[in-house]
Amino acid sequence: MQYTRKQIIKYLKTHANASVPELSKALSLTLGNIRHHIQALEGQQILEQAGAQPPAGRGRPIIRYRLTTQALEHNMVPLAAALLVQATREMNTAQSLNYFQDIAKQMTARASRGRNPTQQVQQAIQWLNRHHYQARWEASATGPRITLAHCPYLALLPDYPCMCHLDTAIISELNNRPMALSNHRSELPHHPYPCIFTPKTKDES
Repeated sequence: MQYTRKQIIKYLKTHANASVPELSKALSLTLGNIRHHIQALEGQQILEQAGAQPPAGRGRPIIRYRLTTQALEHNMVPLAAALLVQATREMNTAQSLNYFQDIAKQMTARASRGRNPTQQVQQAIQWLNRHHYQARWEASATGPRITLAHCPYLALLPDYPCMCHLDTAIISELNNRPMALSNHRSELPHHPYPCIFTPKTKDES
């Protein structure tokens, strides 16, 4: 990793968040230089936006950045892995799917639900983005096509691909209809992050 990016990360480990002007002053670098490195760190899912503050005068709000949970030093991954092993040790496939469906229902219990399909998917996208999925949607002939540019459980996926069942269950709950993972991130080598979810067909249901 480049020296400047390491310095940005080091600074944010001792500050809850920071703006581009703050980082520019602290590291004695130009605003453009800082913006370039922040964009790269966002792409690597090391930094994320932490809100905005009003400008000192005229102009746009000033975006503040922080380290993502993935980038912070913590023990959440080994803890989650141990809990997964204990919970799913003796489950067959059907039981595992039901298990993640129950978790999804609990996680989305307080999520807002729209009055019509369009409102439902818009509310779903808002919920997903509040939970760091970097989601977007587009209409298709079969229903909403939802793309996730980030997986909050990326660190667990290599050993626990069953986490994709949780994402599928969450998106199904939020949209009040069965959804399917139609394109997995490993199938898109030139664009490594997105997973794409589409409504299940009658044959899949």
